[in-house]
Amino acid sequence: MTIEEIKAEICQNENCAKAIKQIITEKFDGYHLPENILGDIVSEYGAERVQTIIAAQINEIAGFDGRISRKAAEAAKRYESPKNKDFMVYINAIHSCILNSLAETYLQ
Repeated sequence: MTIEEIKAEICQNENCAKAIKQIITEKFDGYHLPENILGDIVSEYGAERVQTIIAAQINEIAGFDGRISRKAAEAAKRYESPKNKDFMVYINAIHSCILNSLAETYLQ
């Protein structure tokens, strides 16, 4: 990959992570995530990118956050994160339980 391609990839990951955070902020009612909450984001960014971003966040916290289920942690391990962590984008400021629910839904 060229430097420009890497920059474009990181930018797409950042935009995707921001979109995930935004839709959760808008749609989460405090108790439930709407069915197919990430449908439009998957359509725009692709399932692989959405799954990789969710998996990277799960992989980053699963070892010490007991709110991540074994099912979600195991599913996340199947997705390869970039070798250089500087290239990965994480979904910050999303509660672990919401992240766990997304993982159980989208990392199948």
